[in-house]
Amino acid sequence: MSNPLNEALPARHRKAVYAVLFVVGVIVAAVQASDGDWLTALAVIVAALGGPGMAASNVNKS
Repeated sequence: MSNPLNEALPARHRKAVYAVLFVVGVIVAAVQASDGDWLTALAVIVAALGGPGMAASNVNKS
């Protein structure tokens, strides 16, 4: 089963998309933490850190 994202965007553009999503996740976590919602902030940080690892399988290393 092929990933539709592989067909829609070249690898260099997918890397940029993943980087932007990571930065947005960190910003959301910072806002949640500043509001005192540490549990949600921790969940967002874990998701932001885990996302690039899963996304690495969609990027050709060559």
